Amino acid sequence: MSTMKEAVFFHLIILGIAGANVINRGDIRTTEFVTNINVSAVDVFKGLISLEEHTKTFDIIRSGLTWSAAVVYCKERHGDLASIRSQEENDLIGKMMNYSGLGAGLVHIGGTSARSLRGYFWISDGEPLTYQNWMPGQPSGANKECIAYQRLPASDWKWILMSCNDLRPFACEYYAKSNVLK
Repeated sequence: MSTMKEAVFFHLIILGIAGANVINRGDIRTTEFVTNINVSAVDVFKGLISLEEHTKTFDIIRSGLTWSAAVVYCKERHGDLASIRSQEENDLIGKMMNYSGLGAGLVHIGGTSARSLRGYFWISDGEPLTYQNWMPGQPSGANKECIAYQRLPASDWKWILMSCNDLRPFACEYYAKSNVLK
């Protein structure tokens, strides 16, 4: 096994043991780790960001699922559909999507307004969107309740509303204590 594959395998095992944690999303210090691995014929692009007391990792899964199926996929792996709560997280996800070869494609993230009278929120914890990165003219659209990323021509990824039933790649997030990975 190559050194990179061993590091990724170790990284995946530690995250599996650590499980998901609720965190305080305070001061953010960014650390990036981006790689492409093939897990059971599913292309997964990985990146991580160090928070004050925890590490948040993101996976970009190129296989297309509906928004609700993507939520289940992430939950089955002890994570959530990605919630983007800062410019640093947005920048990391954008870089990962640029490396993933998705082009300008739409990528499901964990924001929605489905069955909500209070507006848009993150499916992971029900919190409203405090950081927002909408494409100009968004949010708008009848029968469109789920948030996805779409790339603008200048390689800038922005949020757009789309149908929750569209089959799209998606981003999962996972948490682990930072000292576990050091």
